[in-house]
Amino acid sequence: MEWWNSEVIKTDPEMCSNNLLFYSGTLATQNYRNVYLEPPVIPAGWGIYSEVIFTGVSDISFQSQLGRRADEKCLVRQVPYNSTITLHEEVLPVAVDIIAAPGCDAVIFELAVQLEKAVL
Repeated sequence: MEWWNSEVIKTDPEMCSNNLLFYSGTLATQNYRNVYLEPPVIPAGWGIYSEVIFTGVSDISFQSQLGRRADEKCLVRQVPYNSTITLHEEVLPVAVDIIAAPGCDAVIFELAVQLEKAVL
C-alpha cells in the first residue's frame, strides 16, 4: 500500500488527494436473467492477488484493509434500450468508479456535485 499511496494516488495537504483514478463501473450492457451462460471465470492474470499487489496487504483475510482507499461509483448517465422481456423501452446505467487517496471520500463527492451543477 505504501507504493500505491506514494506513487499513484498521493495524499496532498492542500487538495487531500493529488490524483484521481477513474475506471469503468457499469457499461450499459444488457444482462437478461433468463439467459443461462457458462459460469463466470476470473480473467487470466487477475484475481485477489492483484489487489494484494496494489494494496500491499500480505494476507487476503485482511480484506478490510482494501477499503482504506476512497472508491466510489458515480452514475454518469442512463442509456435507453428496447427490452425483449418487458417489450418497452428501459434504461441501463453507465457509471464510473473513482478512487482517491485514503480518507478523501469528500473529494469524490464534491466532484460529483460540481459535475451535476455543470450538467454533464
